[in-house]
Formats: sequence, structure tokens, C-alpha cells
Amino acid sequence: IVRQKTLARFFWPLQKMFLKGADAVVATSRAYAESSPALRAFRDKVQVIPLGVDPDAPMGDAAQAQARLIRARYGQPLVLFVGRLVYYKGLPYLIEAMKGLQAKALIVGSGPLETELRVLVGRLGLADRVFFEAVPFSKPIAPYFLACDVAVLPSTERTEAFGLSLLEAMSCGKPVVATELGTGTSL
Repeated sequence: IVRQKTLARFFWPLQKMFLKGADAVVATSRAYAESSPALRAFRDKVQVIPLGVDPDAPMGDAAQAQARLIRARYGQPLVLFVGRLVYYKGLPYLIEAMKGLQAKALIVGSGPLETELRVLVGRLGLADRVFFEAVPFSKPIAPYFLACDVAVLPSTERTEAFGLSLLEAMSCGKPVVATELGTGTSL
């Protein structure tokens, strides 16, 4: 619980009791486990099980063809964000940064901040360089990573415990830019 400080105070005794009774506590990265105030007291129980991506994700000719179409549609150089459009992803910072970049940005995802983010893009005059696309879960995401020049994860809160999109980008051979949160984004 990151934003709800009052709720966290009431929840902590229950969480502490739960963690104390657990045989093991799973974290997705050593960095997150070591920087978590809640897990610090239970270091001896923490087991790290890293998240991973499907090595057999479709990246063949069909994915490459889709990537070429994406690149043709949005242009280049192409900066890519993939994830939920929520407060802790730091998307206003990415959008603001686009003012100083000679690049296009593609924000792939949906969420409660979509309207607010679109308004920001319009207010900054970036509608010709910052694009939004919602991709259904059933559609492969690899073509988007194959199409980009760099993937970004501008998260601003510890709520971003890992950043799976970073692994997905790297599995497609793309460089990543991520904020230092002391969590799994620090790999």
C-alpha cells in the first residue's frame, strides 16, 4: 500500500501477522525485497522468484510484418510505453519529455487516466507525435516492441514492483529506459 497512508497504518498489524505466520514470502526481485519496509523484518522467509516472459512468443515473419506496419503508421524514431494507464506509471512525465525529443511516442494500454493523458497531449500540442493504442490481451504485443526504437517505463511509485514490459522489450532486443525506484525496475 503506497498512496493510502492511513489505510496502511490500519492494515500493517494484519499484514505483519500474516507474514509472521507464512512459511515463505515470495518477491519478484531481490531489490524489491530488500527495499520493502514490510519485508525487511522477514528477510529470512523471502524467496525471490523472478517474473519471466514466454521465450516462444510469436516473433517470426508475421510479427516482423506487423512491426513494419506499426512503424509505418506511427513513424520513427519510436518510443514505446506498454502498460496500464494509472497514476504510478509516470506517463505525464513521458508526455512532457516528448516536447524535447525529435521522436514519436506510442502509448499502448488503457486505464483510468486515458482521458486525462489525451487532454495533456492536446494541451502540449503533441497530438501529431504522441499516440495511444489499446491492444486486447488476445493480440500479441511483441510486434509493438519489435517496431520501437526504445521502450520506456517512467514509473514514479513503488507500486511498480517489477515492470514486466521491460523484460518483454529486452526479449525483442530493444533497449529500455526505466526510473530507479529501488524495486524490480532496477534489475
